[in-house]
Amino acid sequence: MLDMQRARELIEAFGSRRVAVVGDVYLDEYVHCRPLGVSPEMPVLRAVEQRVDRMLGAAGNIAANLRALGADVLLAAVVGDDDAARTIRRLAEGLGVDCSALVCDPARRTGVFSRVVLHGGSGPGHHQIRVDREYTAPPDRAACDALRDAVGAWLPERGALVVADYDETGERHGLVGRSLLDDLRALARHRGAPVFATSRRHPKLLHGVAHLFVNRVEAERLGLRAGDEPQAFATRLREQGDHDVVTLTLGADGVVAAGPDGAFALEAVPGRVVDPCGAGDALLSATALGRLAGGTLREASELGVHAAALAVSHAGTRAISGPELAVQVRFRGAGGGKLHDPGSLAGILDGLRESRKIVFTNGFFDLFHSGHVELLRQARKLGDLLVVALNSDRSTRENKGEGRPVLDERERVDILAALEFVDFVTVFDELTPINVIRHVRPHLIVKGGNYRPDEVVGKDLVESYGGRVVVSPYAGRMTTEKLIRSIRNASDGTRPE
Repeated sequence: MLDMQRARELIEAFGSRRVAVVGDVYLDEYVHCRPLGVSPEMPVLRAVEQRVDRMLGAAGNIAANLRALGADVLLAAVVGDDDAARTIRRLAEGLGVDCSALVCDPARRTGVFSRVVLHGGSGPGHHQIRVDREYTAPPDRAACDALRDAVGAWLPERGALVVADYDETGERHGLVGRSLLDDLRALARHRGAPVFATSRRHPKLLHGVAHLFVNRVEAERLGLRAGDEPQAFATRLREQGDHDVVTLTLGADGVVAAGPDGAFALEAVPGRVVDPCGAGDALLSATALGRLAGGTLREASELGVHAAALAVSHAGTRAISGPELAVQVRFRGAGGGKLHDPGSLAGILDGLRESRKIVFTNGFFDLFHSGHVELLRQARKLGDLLVVALNSDRSTRENKGEGRPVLDERERVDILAALEFVDFVTVFDELTPINVIRHVRPHLIVKGGNYRPDEVVGKDLVESYGGRVVVSPYAGRMTTEKLIRSIRNASDGTRPE
């Protein structure tokens, strides 16, 4: 199992890698709506648009993930001369992705995948329909040549290539064809660059690439049958395709990797599955960077599995950052997608702060009891989103002394995240949560106990931008100290207080 120190070393080394992503890119749209009953025109559901989220899709999502993890990234694709292409460029440049190899072909139509998401109450909403605007023509030769030249000008010695063939059109209108792939292979050999690749429908086209990623559906097209041993299948696919490594992703059944030293399986990291979109892209990105950073195939694959678990815990596609991945490894999937490092949490909340009232509270939450439950329930009622900052084991020990916490940080994270009225959890190592508050910038700080408002950490900060502090006494008579004394008395055979 990958230990935290080794994970940190690998993740920190991601920033020294340069990766060119070549493939089909389209615009992902999520149209969020609320229902308004039945249309007066005909017996169909009527909904009102609340917001539209736009993000990079397919090869663009791989580029976004690689960049979020810290790598220097080039996005190489052919797009049309339309609004969708201009949005893709703006989004990519906003993430710090190099778009110098994003080639415009006026005869081509940029792909757009639009999902209508209906929201009835709390939660991420339900997908109702996906409307695709597909490519209408293959890229012309001049565009492919321009792309190849741009990749060649950018790719350094010992860089890496990711080939992402997401074409699903019956007429093969995607970017990755035999001629371009041959050019990319020659370039990779000349620069000493490994090639990582995935294909939605044509993995046989990728014969000879160093590391092939195949999901279950693609594997079934290649001959995987119910009852087949996945490790044996991945090994056979590696040999037949002349690959150094084949990674077979199996969703909830985890991952199988076959390399020169044999095959192995990794279980999926348990957690909350909100939306499976983007899991494969996150896994490929983290695995590729793990190998480029010097990790073994197993170490890199573990990073990939953790990245995939993070990706499916969010609605829609969202790039996974290096700090988020480090937290995920540290807590081994605890938190069910609600756990974030303070910096990543700030990025999530930035898009919600204008429309949602953010409530913040913090504590040790050691030996969780009814007073904790009532405090958190009441805090959530004061706003729209509740962020809970938890003292880490180190912070708890420094504040409370040796012997505390009784429950370790992973268990406490899992308990907090299991509560429906807790939206986000973050963990801090410092003595106080002031740095977390600076990141979160809540509208309200809620503190339980017998504090005066002027004793609450962060009061001056939150009031400086118009927020406020609320002190809510614990409900009931139970405290953690009373609970510990009760347990000790019971173990001594004496009557609890």
